[in-house]
Amino acid sequence: MKSLTLNHKDIEYEFQLLESCSTVEVIKAGKLTYKIDVSGQPFLCSCPGNVYHQKCWHVDEAVPLLMLMPRIDTPLAEIVEEAGRMKYG
Repeated sequence: MKSLTLNHKDIEYEFQLLESCSTVEVIKAGKLTYKIDVSGQPFLCSCPGNVYHQKCWHVDEAVPLLMLMPRIDTPLAEIVEEAGRMKYG
């Protein structure tokens, strides 16, 4: 699992790469969740911008930064990965 928190236009976003199911979960302002499929190219985001315009900053800016983050290897990360497999796998 990899994790990244960014502030974009005064809104906090948390990005979690669930490597076991090739999915990035995006949590906007602690509430709204988007899914980014990173199993192929181009990456597909479920946010309204990508759905309607085929372009979003999540994929263009945040995912490349997330990929550079170190992998988190903790028991909590394993639980999050398992939950991701159950939800998206």
